[in-house]
Amino acid sequence: MSRFLPMLRAAMAVLILTAVVYGQGERATVTGAVTDASGAIVVGAQVAIRNTATNVVSRTTTNAAGIYYISSLNPGPYELRVEQTGFRPALVSDIRLSTGLTATFDLSLEVGTVAEAVEVRANAVQLEAQTTAIGKSLPTSTINGLPLVGRNVLQLVSLLPGVTPVGGETNGEATNAKMSGGFARDNGVLTDGGESRATVNSKSAFTIPMESVAEYRVDTATYGAEFGRAAGGVVNLVTKGGSNEFHGSAYEYLRNDVFNANSWTNNRNRVQRGILRRHEYGGSVGGPIARNRTFFFGNFERLWQSGPIQSVATVPSALQLRGDFNGTLDPQGRQILVYDPSTTRANPNAAGQSIRDAFPANRIPTNRINNVSNNVLKYWPA
Repeated sequence: MSRFLPMLRAAMAVLILTAVVYGQGERATVTGAVTDASGAIVVGAQVAIRNTATNVVSRTTTNAAGIYYISSLNPGPYELRVEQTGFRPALVSDIRLSTGLTATFDLSLEVGTVAEAVEVRANAVQLEAQTTAIGKSLPTSTINGLPLVGRNVLQLVSLLPGVTPVGGETNGEATNAKMSGGFARDNGVLTDGGESRATVNSKSAFTIPMESVAEYRVDTATYGAEFGRAAGGVVNLVTKGGSNEFHGSAYEYLRNDVFNANSWTNNRNRVQRGILRRHEYGGSVGGPIARNRTFFFGNFERLWQSGPIQSVATVPSALQLRGDFNGTLDPQGRQILVYDPSTTRANPNAAGQSIRDAFPANRIPTNRINNVSNNVLKYWPA
């Protein structure tokens, strides 16, 4: 047994290390250089970035080149602070880190005391300085503010430049839309960093409830190598998390035929408006378990729908139900003849072909109609 202990320890170490490795594609990063007023690099400066919703702080120091780098940050609101002895702290507020973003903040420290902080506000140019990807992030305000039949947030990709729904749809979701000329089946769809496409047909394996989606980013071209599996576009979806404040929602989205107009086809054929009863309801709640440390978020959703499918079809007339096809015409107004299958024989004038005789007076004799058919015809609508 003792000879297996080293192997067992190694296996456990791999499992433990694997447990803390997670997808980075949906996480954000901040980086930049710290200098003094003369432009000289500042080594060993203390850099801290704080999530203002959770008060969770990530820290690092500038390296020998005066550069700092903090990764694996959840999308959300942040505040960046840089300190070094003998200098006034530099504070960058109103930072909004979105999905997969690498934000750059180059800061210059001024001589002074810790009590004299220099504050600046983040801007869009700083936030987009490190990316070559062509795409756009859709935040919660956009997702909740746009009308969305079916409440599948992936349908919103159709609004972005370079995205073309396929199959004649106007609101095709991410797995059914071409991005920058690629095939729809080649798009990547990730949820919290994990691939969420079905393995057989490349469709979405599941639909995240809209109330659970914090934001998502759609990159249509020139995205990073970490998305190497995708040959089309990449959709990176991030779910909500808790914060130091309790928040939640209760909702129901109702669709009912009383609000609908009848279809053109139904009106033309004097068919009543179809029945539709659709209730999509649920609730969400999030908040702190231990303030500034541990948080939770949950969402329950249920869909109930009743909507018989309507179709318009041609049914036999009263004469046809009795086997009489006189007056049955083709689109050109010509009489349609009904042939007797029992008279099938070889055509003497065309090798390999057969001919049949029409029923007398174009009527099928009553004794030739199958008993099963006679019983079924009783239930056929007029």
